[in-house]
Amino acid sequence: MKKMFMILFACMVLLGTAAYNCQAGPVEFWAERWDDATLEFKGDPDKIDLTMTFWGMEHQWERFKLGFQYGFGDFDNVDVDFWEIKAGYRLVDKEKIKLDFYLSWFDIYVFMEELEGLKSHLDFNWYPTERSVVTASLGYGLDSEIKLVDVGFDLYIYKLKYTYYLTDQAGLMIGYRGLLFDFDEYLDKLEGEGFIAGVSFRF
Repeated sequence: MKKMFMILFACMVLLGTAAYNCQAGPVEFWAERWDDATLEFKGDPDKIDLTMTFWGMEHQWERFKLGFQYGFGDFDNVDVDFWEIKAGYRLVDKEKIKLDFYLSWFDIYVFMEELEGLKSHLDFNWYPTERSVVTASLGYGLDSEIKLVDVGFDLYIYKLKYTYYLTDQAGLMIGYRGLLFDFDEYLDKLEGEGFIAGVSFRF
């Protein structure tokens, strides 16, 4: 896990440096905290606490995007690690409205299990002012599985957030995130939701 973390960190430094030097397009670095989220299995009254910290970067070349994120946290006193590499394309590029489509590969490590798969998602961005942006995201796991038992599952993710830039480069964000794991017959559905807060830097 430490090796993977160092590889991701090296990628962030290299991509950020390349983007700065060639000025190919904007680069965004961000970090967010998903605190006191609750997860529950369908039909089970007991709720599971989840706390996650995410950080990542995204670089844009004209309409094309490349990025990744890394997350770590605690799932009912068990460590959770998450990483995702994504590529995207800007479908709509208006002054106040942007729409991006992404394909990504993700890995989740929890309970000695590894969950991985391909995911697609849409980001809708509305810019009500020069310093603020409202983002709505919807994602779906196209081909996901639990590796140890070779069982597939469906993954649904949504997020709504508001970012206000205090300066041209630095901003604060607040929002709400939710997800649903549908394990078919292996396990019941697992749902989770909670508030997020973080920071964003763009160059």
